[in-house]
Amino acid sequence: MGSCKDQEDKQMKCAYVDGAIIVGAGPSGLAVSACLSQQGVPSLILEKSDCIASLWQHKTYDRLKLHLPKQFCELPLFGFPKNFPKYPTKQQFIDYMESYALHFSIHPKFKQAVLKAVFDHSSGSWKVQTQDCEYISKWLIVATGENAEPVKPEIFGIDKFNGPVVHTSEYKSGSVFRNKRVLVVGCGNSGMEVSLDLCRNNAIPHMVVRNTVHVLPREMFGFSTFGIAMALLKWLPLKLVDKLLLLMANITLGSTEQLGLRRPKTGPIELKNVTGKTPVLDVGALSQIKSGKIKVMENVKEITRNGAKFTDGQEKEIDAIVLATGYKSNVPSWLQGKMEDFLYVKDYYLPVFAERKPEDKTNVEWTLLHRQVCGYIRQWIDDNVLNHVSEETHACSLWNKFEQLYARKAGNNKLLLIKKLICLKYKDETLLSDHLNAYHVILNQLARMNIKFEDERQGLWLLGTLPDLWEIFRTSISNSAPNGVVTMDLAKSNIMNEEMRRKSQGPSQSEVLVIEKRGMSQSRGPKNKDRSKNKSNRVSAIIDDFLVVYDDDVVNFACYETNWVIDSGASIHATSRRDFFTSYTFGDFGDVKMGNNGLTKAVGMGDVCLETNNGTMLLLKTVKYIPDIHLNLISAGKLDDEGFCNTSNDGHWKLTKGSMIVARSKKCSSLYFMQAKVSDCIINTMENESTTELWRSRLSHMSEKGLMVLAKNNLILE
Repeated sequence: MGSCKDQEDKQMKCAYVDGAIIVGAGPSGLAVSACLSQQGVPSLILEKSDCIASLWQHKTYDRLKLHLPKQFCELPLFGFPKNFPKYPTKQQFIDYMESYALHFSIHPKFKQAVLKAVFDHSSGSWKVQTQDCEYISKWLIVATGENAEPVKPEIFGIDKFNGPVVHTSEYKSGSVFRNKRVLVVGCGNSGMEVSLDLCRNNAIPHMVVRNTVHVLPREMFGFSTFGIAMALLKWLPLKLVDKLLLLMANITLGSTEQLGLRRPKTGPIELKNVTGKTPVLDVGALSQIKSGKIKVMENVKEITRNGAKFTDGQEKEIDAIVLATGYKSNVPSWLQGKMEDFLYVKDYYLPVFAERKPEDKTNVEWTLLHRQVCGYIRQWIDDNVLNHVSEETHACSLWNKFEQLYARKAGNNKLLLIKKLICLKYKDETLLSDHLNAYHVILNQLARMNIKFEDERQGLWLLGTLPDLWEIFRTSISNSAPNGVVTMDLAKSNIMNEEMRRKSQGPSQSEVLVIEKRGMSQSRGPKNKDRSKNKSNRVSAIIDDFLVVYDDDVVNFACYETNWVIDSGASIHATSRRDFFTSYTFGDFGDVKMGNNGLTKAVGMGDVCLETNNGTMLLLKTVKYIPDIHLNLISAGKLDDEGFCNTSNDGHWKLTKGSMIVARSKKCSSLYFMQAKVSDCIINTMENESTTELWRSRLSHMSEKGLMVLAKNNLILE
């Protein structure tokens, strides 16, 4: 389906997806992919398991069948085979989905569990991270359903139980429990069907009913109950349809109250809309309850070593426990967003944030909407949190309760967040995107507490979270910022660019890369005569942080901000410091090729006057301003053209003009670095063919002999 462009990184791969990323290769994911392909939109499915429809293949019991007729369960554009029964079996449904994927040429990437998905506002794309790859796309579709992870409640004493404890996701058949007393915790569709399966395998099930439950027949008078409900809803109000369904259920099944199955006060369809709780469609369990083969029990108070105690005072010996407690979505664990955003997406924000009831809604509609929002929010939260808000039925009250519990604006919380912000430091083993996200989370939490920082302070603080090894990068950003202001966007974009550059550069195989100029290098003597340099003279560039500039010729250079790198292979002088220039022209002055073959621009050119480490002034002409290179570069060839003489021997480099020593440097990591600072002297230059005449206001430190040498070479103007 979708295509990926891979880019290797020392930590993980980065794949750019040409189309949408779909998380989940279940029925929803396959259907979305097929529909997109019919519209010419490619997609890539990421599936955490090793197969299509992993829930059906790995986490369902053997006797499972569809509870709804096949016409209500088929996927778009490709229906069930005609020879399939009205209620297909588990294996038939799996075969159908595999045929569906084959028909539409859907090839998911398996074993790609999503760890995190973050929307990058700077690039307008989603970054979806798995164990070994980061997928990047403009579109993300979550198709994981509501059954991604099993829910296992905490029951007092269950850890001391001597027998096996399994969730229905691990249950396959009742044959392994033959002649055993099994406690089934839960009375939903799974609990009912597992209890029925245990009965048919001569086990003794005790089914725990923890809450009220709607039990409806799968069919009424030969027609699907679900089909009847859908047809009636086209013409009748929801509450009336609920009343009709319950009336027909009582006629068909009789009263379930007498069996210990109390019905909720809210009707089955309304309850599904408000809380997401699905009514039970009976496939035979109810008759076994009536016969006494399935024993209905009150809620569990405590699990003992060999049995269970119940809230009504009963105590039973049991041999095994099956948790039919359902599933939950795992999306909140990896989709980095806020519940507030979800409420706006679902159009559920009014009950939480509106100051009063909208005029177009009745009191009944407004109350129902509050219940819907509360039910929606509670589906996303952990059971430990749910205990604190389970009784709330007013959406605004529920939201305020969350704020009281977890977002108090108390002084100690403010202090804690400030401390977290101050102590936040980037660690090399983590992703920069994770670091930026953590930084934004703290700032947003503080902003909700009315503690806000100006944009420049946020940007500078962000740079301050980078470690000492990033000092050169930090200095470069702060020095090149427009008007000296490091905004948050500037800091963030440069950090992300740096991460992409480091990722795409890949790991270095050695510490240095030695560059030798081909043929015999030439340098000019004091009389502008060419003479051969020592062939052993060479200059190096560090490979683990190097850039390649091209302007007819090629040059390699290293990233050192405070020094000037002398390179014999360079055709230009270059710097990333705009403030170094004494004269400057803005414009397009050629391309810069990065180490990852990416391109950037030389956006300016001018002259730079340096005071070298021995106090001599050096004028560099036509220096290119390249903001992204993060270094200062001197072309040895251009110095030769201007009459300077470069010599290097035994780790020492010297730049002379005639008998005057202009600069010295030592080799460091196979590179020659010249330490220099921008000169504050007054400069006046004029060019006469290949010679440069120079007037300098501060020559008092020079000897008389040195002044005479300058005068002989017409380098001092009268």
